[in-house]
Amino acid sequence: MPAKDALHQYAELGPDILAQRPVDRDVGAPAPVPARFLSAYLRAASVFYLSRCETVEGAGEVLVNWERIKQEEKGEHHIEHDIPATLPALARAAKVQRRAAGIGFEWRSEQGAMAKLREEVEELAGASSPDEAEAELGDVLFAAVSVGRTFGIDAESALRRSTRTFAQRYEAMLELVRERGLDLDRLSEDQLLALFREARGA
Repeated sequence: MPAKDALHQYAELGPDILAQRPVDRDVGAPAPVPARFLSAYLRAASVFYLSRCETVEGAGEVLVNWERIKQEEKGEHHIEHDIPATLPALARAAKVQRRAAGIGFEWRSEQGAMAKLREEVEELAGASSPDEAEAELGDVLFAAVSVGRTFGIDAESALRRSTRTFAQRYEAMLELVRERGLDLDRLSEDQLLALFREARGA
């Protein structure tokens, strides 16, 4: 990628990149962000915010304001404009939601976001075909990202954490299976769940 394009992406996606990196360290050792790219983001952010003298509360509001100010500077674009296709799906959803929030389109309360999530889960349960189920599952995940934002939680980080936790408990469960000479294929769903819960407390 040409250096000019890379600098543009860091200025555009700075908050997303910096938000992801603490999590990435738990699953690997990524190369550090090049100093000139990080500087491009910091320069862009300082110009935007110092010129507006914004007062914000919390990281979530900072990111929403970042998106709003960029929209003002660049003019109207499609909501997915300039978002790389390689950005993880949950992070992409959060960025799209922040852009929408930048013009005031977002849930005003945790209760509203939770109600929408429950609605989407019910629609997934009622799906009548694989294609419909896929669409409804996407809606569930998108709504879950929105719930996370109302709680100030990054969905990508939360899912990585849950995946690590599941992997650790699964390995503990396998130890129990080996110790007791069990055959997982012969266990009922209730027995599997009970064994997994036992491993959680081990």
